[in-house]
Amino acid sequence: MKLLSVGCGGQRDQSEHWWNLDCLRQFLKEGTPERINLDQEPRYIECNLLLQSIPFPDETFDGILLQHVLEHFTCHETTEVLIKCRSVLKRGGVLVASVPNVTYFRQVHTSDDRINAPTLFGESISGDWHDAQCNSFFEYALWHREHKQILNEDGLWALLRRSGFEHHNIGNHNWDLVPSEIKQQLNRPRFSSILYAYK
Repeated sequence: MKLLSVGCGGQRDQSEHWWNLDCLRQFLKEGTPERINLDQEPRYIECNLLLQSIPFPDETFDGILLQHVLEHFTCHETTEVLIKCRSVLKRGGVLVASVPNVTYFRQVHTSDDRINAPTLFGESISGDWHDAQCNSFFEYALWHREHKQILNEDGLWALLRRSGFEHHNIGNHNWDLVPSEIKQQLNRPRFSSILYAYK
C-alpha cells in the first residue's frame, strides 16, 4: 500500500507506507535540527502545490490524507490542489480530508475560553501558534492568521465534488472502507469535519 500525506507539516509518519509532501524547507533554516532531519527523510517531497504538480505519475497512491491543510487555501486554490491529488490517486483509492468545523465552533461558542479549551477542543491555547492574546479557540484556531477559508462538512463536500469526485463516492458513514493506516493518522476529530472520497 502506498499512501500520501499532503501538507504533512511537522507530524510525518516515517513508516514504509507513507510519502510526505509539503513546502517546509522555506520555513526551516538550513543547519537547524529540524531541517537536518527533514533533509534526511527518504520519503519527504518538497512541493508547493500552488505552483507545481505532485511529482508522481497518475494513479500512484492507494490513499491520500489532507489533514487540516485545505483551509490554508482559497476555495479556488483548494479545488486545484484536490484535482492534483485526484490525478495521482489510483482508481478505487480513497482521499480523506479533515478541516476545522465551523459548525462545532458555533455549538460551543458560549463556553469557548482558555479554561474550557482542553475539554471542548482537546488542546490548550498556547502563544506559539497564534496571537498570545487569544482568549478563545474560535480566535486561536478557526481565525488562525494562515487560514483562508472557514469550512464545515457541507463546504468540504462542495470542494470535493467540484474537484471531480462523484457525489455517491463522498461520505463519512462507512469508515471500514478507509485503510487503518489513514484512520490512525487522523487528529483533532473533536472539532473537525472529516470526509472521504473514492475515485
